[in-house]
Amino acid sequence: MSTHIHCTGVAGAKAGGLSFLVGGAEESYALAQPILSSMGQRIIHCGPSGAGLAAKICNNVRPGFYIESSTLIPPLSSLY
Repeated sequence: MSTHIHCTGVAGAKAGGLSFLVGGAEESYALAQPILSSMGQRIIHCGPSGAGLAAKICNNVRPGFYIESSTLIPPLSSLY
């Protein structure tokens, strides 16, 4: 099982506000869920092992696309 954590900062972590993207077998997830619940409120089982990592990578890449696209819009708009 792999677990990837999205942290809301130190204050959020201390308050139990972590989010978890979890990949692994259902049985492993069921065993880990009570422990993860003590540390965070959002726990998402993404599928088999590696799926939590894939979801975390997508989550991290997404803001980069927004930033990159916002720098391309002004030059492209001058073409029309």
